[in-house]
Parts: sequence; structure tokens; C-alpha cells
Amino acid sequence: TYTMLIKNIQNPNLINQTGTGQFKLQTYSNEVILVDSNGNFGTMGLAPPYGIFALASVLNDGSNNAGYLTNYLLTFQIGQKYSANTWFRLTFPSGFSFGAAIECYVQNSNIVLTCKPTGMM
Repeated sequence: TYTMLIKNIQNPNLINQTGTGQFKLQTYSNEVILVDSNGNFGTMGLAPPYGIFALASVLNDGSNNAGYLTNYLLTFQIGQKYSANTWFRLTFPSGFSFGAAIECYVQNSNIVLTCKPTGMM
């Protein structure tokens, strides 16, 4: 098994389309003899370039003292409606740690979000 990293490839401009077609891989011997081929694997779904949130802020509702456990209130305004299974990532600056059970709620509603830490960056 070989894995190759190919750098600096610009994606096609396929906004409002379904994505790319199938990728094709072929190996040749002596530049002209086809050894093996797979012309029907992998596709890429492409999205429009990301936008900037019109409003985004974060505040804590407890203590500003170092080392204290507190809650953070993330506020952001979206520019469009998102489909089901859309997710977002909030990255905290270095030095923060998380309790055993992170809980996330949409304020003033009954919506509970699934929150999970994915590691430190």
C-alpha cells in the first residue's frame, strides 16, 4: 500500500454543483503499456468558500479568576440556514481544560447539543 501526498492542487470552481466526478488512477510500463487501472473511485463534494460570522462573541458567566471552573457563553449569528448534521468547532486558546462531562445548550430553547472535546491544539 502506498500513500502519496500531492500538494498545492487548486479545487475546481463547482459552486452550486454536486462536486467532482470520479478520480482515475492508472499505472503504465514503458510509458505505453497499461498495467492496472481504476477509473471509478472517490469523489469530492465541494462547498462555496466559507463566510465570516457577522456576530461572534464569547463571555464567561462566572469567574475571571485563573484556575476557576466557569461556564462560557458563545454567541454567533449565522448567515444562512444549515442542513441537518451540520456541526461547528470552537477552539479555545491554549491553557484551558475541560471537565469530565461537557454540556452544551442553546439558550432560551429546549435544544441540547452534543459537545465533545477533540483534543488540544
